[in-house]
Formats: sequence, structure tokens, C-alpha cells
Amino acid sequence: MRSLAGLSTSVRTLLTTTAPRLARVHGGLKRRSRLGGDTLVQTLVLGWQSNPRASLRQLCQMAAVRGVAITPQGLEQRFTPSLARSMQAVLAEATQTLVAAHEPVAISLVRRFSGVYLVNTTTISLPAELARIWPGCGGQAGQGEAAVKVAVGYEVGSGTLTGLDLQAGRAHDRTSPLADVT
Repeated sequence: MRSLAGLSTSVRTLLTTTAPRLARVHGGLKRRSRLGGDTLVQTLVLGWQSNPRASLRQLCQMAAVRGVAITPQGLEQRFTPSLARSMQAVLAEATQTLVAAHEPVAISLVRRFSGVYLVNTTTISLPAELARIWPGCGGQAGQGEAAVKVAVGYEVGSGTLTGLDLQAGRAHDRTSPLADVT
């Protein structure tokens, strides 16, 4: 397992170097501003880490901690499909960083196969306002309207992440591109 200092360096690189690059590639950063790709990602990640239900005003306070003054309306204008794609890419990169921190399994039984794959899915409830983008499974009135299904693939022998897929919560596990691992 990688040291805590090494993991800390990897996360810092992710939030300061990788995030702006991914924001440019996926269109989440269209113009240069003080709220660049790194600061925007840091604002969202750290803001929601401290409070998963943080309001726009609270996220703006986190941006202020990062040295950027922005209004809730200005921040909301940045919540676009391209920012969502950028954040998904940052999530995939962060997941890969954490998975890479673990050593591959050295069990002789696993080495007998060309690959031992684990795929797991979990569904995370989201605020109802996101139902148009991430439709959920329904359930009781006012609950389950929005959800995201996260599928993660992992190859045990090499210790590598084989995929990360986000789908609408109502999607069946078999519809994930990771469901048919060979």
C-alpha cells in the first residue's frame, strides 16, 4: 500500500494539475477566470465533502476560502453538462489514484487465471431536482426520483481499475458497459 504522504501528493496533483486539464478536455473550462478548473473542482469537492447538502451560498464560501469571490448565481451558471462530464472524469481519475494505492493480490490461485474481475454497482440517491438528468427508481412519493448508479470494475491480479461507469439510477446493472467483462 502506498504511504499516506504519497497518496496526499497524488490527491494534490489531481486537484491542482489534473482537474484543470480534464476541465479543458471535457469543456468544463471555457474561459480563463479566477474560478479556473482547479479552483472550481476544489470548491465543489471540498465543499461537498464537508457538507454533502451544501447550498450554492455555502459552496461560494468555500470558493472564498480558495481566494475567489463569486455569487451563488455565478456559480450556478457554471453547472453545465460539460462541467458534469469534467467532474465525472475527475471522479474516474480519483478512483484510479486510490485503486493504484493498493498492491496487487499475490495469491497463487488468482495468478492461474488471465484475469479475475470484480464488478460492483451501487445506487446513490440524489436531490429530486436532478431527476431529469439522473432518473431514479421511484419509490415513495418525493423519494427516489433521482439517483445515480455507479459501477466499478477491478482486476484483482494486477490491482488495476478496469472501469468506472455512471448511469441513471433506474438503469439495470446489466446495461453497464462493465457488466460483460471478459
